[in-house]
Amino acid sequence: MIQFKPRQSKIATKDGKRLWYPNAISSGEIITTKRIANDIAARSGASVGDVIGILMDLGPIMRNHLSDGRRVILNGVGSFRISANARGKGVESKEKVTANQFSSVKVIFFPEKSINRHLGVEENSLISSELRFTPAVEKLKKDKPGGGGSVPGNGGSGL
Repeated sequence: MIQFKPRQSKIATKDGKRLWYPNAISSGEIITTKRIANDIAARSGASVGDVIGILMDLGPIMRNHLSDGRRVILNGVGSFRISANARGKGVESKEKVTANQFSSVKVIFFPEKSINRHLGVEENSLISSELRFTPAVEKLKKDKPGGGGSVPGNGGSGL
């Protein structure tokens, strides 16, 4: 379940209204390489150590292929490619174009998509068809030191 909070647009509509939209928020939980390795090991029968070794090799291997201008496709995940921009560094003629004009380089990721034949729609392989959204629960702010700061529903112990 993904939580969301209301967020007001910074851009007004033609009639001057700033509309509100749901804004998905992260749970804050971080899933580490070790957690992913444990999950893969449990499903595959490979050892956690072997999976960690493979995952640690993935980055440098992908970097090598991407650095050679290749696109990397991981089935079930998606594709990766390099993008470079030369914003604000244009020149007057094509003869003057050089690699030194690039001002930023980044990796672009496209999640794998497939067609759901039953529904006739395109689906993203990394988004569960069971995905649901729920309004975020506001966290209670603790009182200033010495103020008590109890949380409702736990007997006032502050735990």
